[in-house]
Amino acid sequence: GLVVVEIPNVAHWPNRLEALRGDSIHQPPDLVYASTPPYLGHHREYTIAEVHALLDWSGFAPVETSMFNYSLSLRRGTWGERLYVLLVYLWPTLLFRTCREIIMAAARPIEPAADSPSG
Repeated sequence: GLVVVEIPNVAHWPNRLEALRGDSIHQPPDLVYASTPPYLGHHREYTIAEVHALLDWSGFAPVETSMFNYSLSLRRGTWGERLYVLLVYLWPTLLFRTCREIIMAAARPIEPAADSPSG
């Protein structure tokens, strides 16, 4: 079998810009602490290395990993706004794959070793 996971990338470019400005990339603390349990908001974003580690810990080996953007678009706004989005938000993600918004990984179960108790 094959499992495919799609996870937000904590290192995507807009998050990096927020951090450079000194702003938090996380939701406001009052939203978390004042919510009725269980908190149903966004819990965690990951890096590529963390996704691969989580898959490994869960008994899966990554077969293919890709990264993409889905919320940044050049189809909306004036030409000036589109140019701004292209230069400030999209161009860095074209140059640096690790700055893209979403991590998608396909993985297969790790086969147990022949000499293991379950193998």
